[in-house]
Amino acid sequence: MPDLDRPVVALTFDDGPSSFRPRTLEVLREHGVPATFFDVGARVRANPHLVAFAAAEGHLVLNHTDTHPRLADLPDEQVRSEVRETEQALAAAGVEPAFKAVRPPFLSTDEGVRGVLSDLGYLEVLATFGVPDYDPATTAEQIVAEVLEKAEPGAVVVLHDGAIDSGAGAATVEALPAIITGLRERGYELGLLDASGSAVPATLQHRSDPVPPVQAPVPYRPLVHESPEPPAPWVVSVGVGPGAVEAMWRDYCTATGADPDSLDVATAFGDSPAMADQLLELVLHGPKRATAGLLADFDAGTPLPSVGAHWIVLDGTGAPACVLQTTDVRTGLLGSVDDAFALDEGEGDRTRGDWLAGHRRYFERQGERRGTPFDETTEQVVFERFRVVWPPEVADR
Repeated sequence: MPDLDRPVVALTFDDGPSSFRPRTLEVLREHGVPATFFDVGARVRANPHLVAFAAAEGHLVLNHTDTHPRLADLPDEQVRSEVRETEQALAAAGVEPAFKAVRPPFLSTDEGVRGVLSDLGYLEVLATFGVPDYDPATTAEQIVAEVLEKAEPGAVVVLHDGAIDSGAGAATVEALPAIITGLRERGYELGLLDASGSAVPATLQHRSDPVPPVQAPVPYRPLVHESPEPPAPWVVSVGVGPGAVEAMWRDYCTATGADPDSLDVATAFGDSPAMADQLLELVLHGPKRATAGLLADFDAGTPLPSVGAHWIVLDGTGAPACVLQTTDVRTGLLGSVDDAFALDEGEGDRTRGDWLAGHRRYFERQGERRGTPFDETTEQVVFERFRVVWPPEVADR
């Protein structure tokens, strides 16, 4: 039974159910701790039995949208669709949440999003704090230290059940026993969320049946920690059959004689599905023939572009849409952009001033996500020009 006199902390896990979910459930069972899972509809549909098992064991399963977009970037109808699709996926898994609540991915929200959620009867749940366990570079020791340092009575803690856009997850599972033990040693009870989004005491249902394994490929989506291929243990992109990227690249190389080793990366533009589709449209049917990104992001694992190299652009669902070839690349400060590059990037009104304003906002968001503010006076930007080379119907002549 929970100790009602002890302060409560709620551990919550976003982005699942992932390949790490079975071990996470085992650790929680071993320690008698209930948790709240904010699950992604695409992953629920892949392994509904994991969600059903978690709910039957006394964990709380809530909504984290269908494909993990930034809700504040979406039109109202798309926000509704993201929430409803996951609601239907949970229902199909036999899970009826104790109350209706959504945690917006990336905690991306605004008055418009809150209005849509309210109309749908959903509570918006944010957090007291989160830790960067979505970053593969974060260690178990760092995760434990940050949780124990920031814990306070009533805290709602954001962890990740295997981030949807990286191979991270093992460190979180490794950290979990020490987090539980450390919080209890500090006098905390571990509980769930209630219908107001507050941490409250709760108990785990004691079951004897074993935690089930993952049975189907876990969807992966290139968003922030994007990878040329879904990193282990993710094996298939959201909305994309296995091998779709490889098939497009094979078709291009067969038709043109391109070097099969000249593919740098397969990635989406921007930091949300809506932005990915919007910028892709400017490439396929508009003037966009340039892009810019932070050098630090390339340092984190994505190859720095080189003239003549190829890359595949993914749409907002993660499906491959076209092949690009780099024609020019340089690095410099944000303010070094010139009128010609802004025109070639093809966004907004295509002026340098509009380019600076838009990219400043975008890079500031990237800085918030990585936990290091963007500094335009020191941070290098990669300026890249490209041409469209595949498929033939949209290729530059």
